[in-house]
Amino acid sequence: MQECKKFENLDTKYRVMECCNFFIGVLSILTTVLLAWQIINVVFFEKRIRRAIKKSEKRMKKSIEKTEYKISGYSILSPALSSAEIQPEHSFVQFVYAAEYLYLYDNECEDVDLCLEQLNNIIPKINKKRLSKIGEIREDLLRALFSLKNEKSKEVIHFLLSLSNNQSQQKQ
Repeated sequence: MQECKKFENLDTKYRVMECCNFFIGVLSILTTVLLAWQIINVVFFEKRIRRAIKKSEKRMKKSIEKTEYKISGYSILSPALSSAEIQPEHSFVQFVYAAEYLYLYDNECEDVDLCLEQLNNIIPKINKKRLSKIGEIREDLLRALFSLKNEKSKEVIHFLLSLSNNQSQQKQ
């Protein structure tokens, strides 16, 4: 009988060991799964961070570009306003470019209208013979005025087109 009890004790010890081995196996599998899950999270987190950084870079570039347009527009507008009475031909070109840059900055900028009003005001003061020398940049000025998509720019466009028609008639 004592021999049977020895075997029962051994049997119980093996069962306890088997049970421990089973739990150790389960715990090791769970640890592996959790470790893999953390690695996957790190990879996806890095991707999310990269996407967020790229979005921020795009927004910053756009903001910087708009600021450059604003600075360019106002740096061209300021001398144009001060020299409109003295050099209307030169101011004419400056007002066109200032309006274009300010429109690129904000297509609802009130100063675009200011530029176009100034252009319409100085058209009668312009010496057409002196302005005819802008033939090389006339197409660029027309492109800039067409891009404004503003009713006030139509009169200026007609003026520029009439200049080109006068030039072509004079050449013939």
